[in-house]
Amino acid sequence: GSGVLSIAASRLGYGPILALDNDPIAVQTTIANAAINGTTLEAVLLDGEMDELPRADVAVANVLLAPVEKILARLDAGVAVTSGYLATDLPVAPGWQHAERVELDGWAADRFVRAP
Repeated sequence: GSGVLSIAASRLGYGPILALDNDPIAVQTTIANAAINGTTLEAVLLDGEMDELPRADVAVANVLLAPVEKILARLDAGVAVTSGYLATDLPVAPGWQHAERVELDGWAADRFVRAP
């Protein structure tokens, strides 16, 4: 979307940041918003459900439940933070251990770590 998660991660000291979206307008918007916010990141067009995903120490996905589950199944990362779905939903995530959940106004965010 707007790149807000990538910008926040950069502002919190994470890096390098690679922002992925399957919408070319969202990629352009992310690049523009990063510049406005004085953050450095790379934004690329990529379908997280179909294209090869880059390896990451920490991955963040803010999309609906079904895409989150597909992305988690394909993701090569040590930690994944997911959101964008209702608090009544919990992603099915084989190979991941659920570590933490935060809920606000009926929405949820979860932190997963690679299962040992």
